[in-house]
Amino acid sequence: MKIKSLFYKYKHLLMLLYVPLYIIAFAFIEGEIVSWNDNYWISYVALDDKIPFCEWFVIPYILWYPFMAITGIYLFFADPDAFRRYMWFIIIGFSSSLLFYIIFPNGQNLRPSYFENDNILTRIMGYIYKTDTNTNVLPSIHCIGSFAVFFAFLDCEKLRKRKWLVALSGVLTVLICMSTCFCKQHSVLDVFWALVWCVVLYIIVYVYIKRHMIKKNRRAYSEKPFRAPVLK
Repeated sequence: MKIKSLFYKYKHLLMLLYVPLYIIAFAFIEGEIVSWNDNYWISYVALDDKIPFCEWFVIPYILWYPFMAITGIYLFFADPDAFRRYMWFIIIGFSSSLLFYIIFPNGQNLRPSYFENDNILTRIMGYIYKTDTNTNVLPSIHCIGSFAVFFAFLDCEKLRKRKWLVALSGVLTVLICMSTCFCKQHSVLDVFWALVWCVVLYIIVYVYIKRHMIKKNRRAYSEKPFRAPVLK
């Protein structure tokens, strides 16, 4: 296969450049923006006090990373158009969240001062607490990313046909959103506004952008020159 043809086939690879850019931007905001403004707004509702810390929710919390990565890799090869929409959901969702953190610095004070149990799960959570500050929480990027995966499952025809897989992704999405509160990484308020924003993102990506992509594909197909079959 020629290099030009290979590039055309996998040109959606360029969208993956967003991943390192996001990581750099998030790290910068965590390390610099917050230190400039210690008087950040506290995200809190009374319901947060009724939710106990539960180390078992560390499992779905960390499953968020392979959940997003594996889905992206599958879509990249199996359904490039669904991959593009998946990435647009992430790009718009994550970028708008980072912008909101800069404009409206926020954080939460829900983390326990110590863990009652000493086990592998609490040690993992302790490491997460050390590497991830208690700031930049509203809206929850964990929730936005989880729904990006779930909507991608609904969007991709090959995945949508496997209803058990779609159901499994839905259950994991709910568990991940719950884990952000039970691990005391987020307030219920952070999850709520993330869900609200996901509704808006769904309309932007899976209504408007998808409609535009379908029209573009139809136009490109209709403009292809007709080639008569070669008779042997």
